[in-house]
Amino acid sequence: MLTLIFAQLTGPTVVRESPAEKIAFILLAMAPLIVLYAWVHNWIQPGTFRDREAGLKRVESFSAAVWAVLTLVALVIPGLIQALILQSQPGTPTGMSGTIRQFHAVTLVQLLGFAVVVPMIVLVCQQLATGTWAPRLRELIPSPAHASVLPSTKPGFLKFSWHELFVGLGLSVLVTCVVLLVGKVSTSLYAFFTQQAPNALAHDTLNSLFSSTASHPGWVIPAVIACVVIGAPVSEELVYRGFLHSGVLKAVRSRWLAIFISSALFTAVHIPVAQVYALPMFFTLGVALGVVLEKRGNLWSCVGVHAGFNAFQLFLAAMIASPAGQVR
Repeated sequence: MLTLIFAQLTGPTVVRESPAEKIAFILLAMAPLIVLYAWVHNWIQPGTFRDREAGLKRVESFSAAVWAVLTLVALVIPGLIQALILQSQPGTPTGMSGTIRQFHAVTLVQLLGFAVVVPMIVLVCQQLATGTWAPRLRELIPSPAHASVLPSTKPGFLKFSWHELFVGLGLSVLVTCVVLLVGKVSTSLYAFFTQQAPNALAHDTLNSLFSSTASHPGWVIPAVIACVVIGAPVSEELVYRGFLHSGVLKAVRSRWLAIFISSALFTAVHIPVAQVYALPMFFTLGVALGVVLEKRGNLWSCVGVHAGFNAFQLFLAAMIASPAGQVR
């Protein structure tokens, strides 16, 4: 679950000089400078990825079909684990009365699911990156059938790295500024053409979490933070930047095209849970994460960016929902 905040922070209905408004103003002011810096230093220019062969070397480990299968498996397994947990809790969440209690139940299921999925993802990435599992599969898969399944090279970009994770956390500040600027433009256009004010918190999870009428047990907020800041970034980056982006890149052999296609699919998956004015923010975040992957060459830089971005969204949501940032 990707958490995004959408707020009309400069409109007349928001308390002026609120902490949320001040922070948003500073980040929005920084965004054009960040874009200019990225352009000057050849991070986002059309010719940024001219060395096509250097980019393709990273995804040569598997065929496009195998990358596609890995994408589907990575998408399905978390859902299956959470479904199994849900089945083990009779009457949850549909048997519980009230949306807040349902929210608690779903949060618990997601937390338990991610508690299984995240260590599994780290282990699988390490096994793929080091190639320690390949010799065992060669004994099970007859030649030449294993030639199209087993990696020809080790996909080292999946290997866990604390350094890249912290680099990603630092880059998340820059990415957040740009995404918020895109969000400000999209919400302003939405308000102009529809004559309707966008919701300050346009995600059901955030509305349930920060509702003034909600009463949450002590474990709920830490559980949501764990799911949003750890579980979702790890699982989503494995799917969209680790496997899907790699498969598209192997098929189309263009890094920019792979970035745009994977970002479009990343955006499309979130359509059921996002307002229409949120979609440009999802797409911008996806493009930024794709660029980080191509520039850093490591999946865990993307995880760091995604985690830092989500953490800031929760922080901003809490500030908007606080008395100092409430809409009049």
